[in-house]
Amino acid sequence: MWTHSMHLQELKSLLLNKGWAGKTMSRHDTTVRLNGLLSRHLALIGYYDRADALAWSPETLEAVRRRVRLDAGKLAETIFSCGGVATSKGNAERTPPSGRALLARLMQNEQQYNVALRKERTAPHHMRTQAVLQHCLQSSQERLNFLATCRQRARTGG
Repeated sequence: MWTHSMHLQELKSLLLNKGWAGKTMSRHDTTVRLNGLLSRHLALIGYYDRADALAWSPETLEAVRRRVRLDAGKLAETIFSCGGVATSKGNAERTPPSGRALLARLMQNEQQYNVALRKERTAPHHMRTQAVLQHCLQSSQERLNFLATCRQRARTGG
């Protein structure tokens, strides 16, 4: 869904060839906001690490795991480049679910993370941060597609 501020931001970006033509948030604010996303992202890694039984293809699951770790590195590097300290802990559950409950929880958390990324994309971040957020959003959408396929295969037994 396009908001007026998103539309204006995209228009300025196209016209002036800049990530955000106007005032951008401070490096400190960027660090705080991205650390919140990184914490959610690290929790997702924990779920994907326990998801062996969900994938019909170990190679596919491993590719997803590599990508989710790469995205965590991108977020952390952006925080470091702002002069901040990236969190190293996710909001993981003490007793994680297993089987189909794990798939349901993973889908729920991935969807919430996706929504948080979409919301963060509307903030006046610097150009590089916008690019990293867009990359993470695209990766999250690909993981949601992967999880939907896992859920469909679990239902059909294939």
